[in-house]
Amino acid sequence: MKNQAESPHELLWEKIKDSKIAMLTSICRDVELHSRPMMTAQDAFDGTLFFFSRLNTEKIDEVTHNPQVLLTYAEPKEMAFVSVKGSANISRNPAKIREHWLPALEAYFDKGMNDPELCLIEVEVTEAEYWDTDKSHMAQILERVHSSVTGRPPTLGAHTTLRM
Repeated sequence: MKNQAESPHELLWEKIKDSKIAMLTSICRDVELHSRPMMTAQDAFDGTLFFFSRLNTEKIDEVTHNPQVLLTYAEPKEMAFVSVKGSANISRNPAKIREHWLPALEAYFDKGMNDPELCLIEVEVTEAEYWDTDKSHMAQILERVHSSVTGRPPTLGAHTTLRM
């Protein structure tokens, strides 16, 4: 449950901090949507989410052309889903790269932090939505059965919009 003292930033981080992989959706030049999995590269959240990439990729071209992106996080076993809207920026700042570097990234960037193609995609979050439940899987099944008998929609969890 949401603690009344939690800010939207704290609540969003609580929802996504254990889901290290997000689907990043950007808009191609022909206005088609393009999604790909990206590793969230941080241990705290202050309004910006960070992802590493190489400069010479479609996603960098896409977010340079249109910075509006959508990130989606999912924990299906927990029935928790988060959608994050934001504006992307490309950074080559060595201090930021050092700050957000994770050892697991060496599998993708064999030259490490010294890779001349390495950059950060910084997503300034503007809004997020989440859907989750505190009910067990069995309780959710029973709620659906009850709904089918009564004709009332099931009460499966919370849906909240966070404005940053």
